[in-house]
Amino acid sequence: MAVDDSDTHNPGYKFNEWEVRGTPVRMELGTNDLAANEVRCVVRHSGQKFQAAQEGLATAMKTLLVTIHQEMY
Repeated sequence: MAVDDSDTHNPGYKFNEWEVRGTPVRMELGTNDLAANEVRCVVRHSGQKFQAAQEGLATAMKTLLVTIHQEMY
């Protein structure tokens, strides 16, 4: 997992760059998300967006990646 915290580009550019690289799930973390202990997740192939709790995120992402694999296969 990589964190793009550079200040040289706007968020739209960063989102596009990671989609072009083929990253299956983009996780967005802002100040409001930190306060709510949540992460905004965007699935690349379907465009599905949802909020996920930070607690148990690793387990949820493992399950999500298996689901993405099955949907794309």
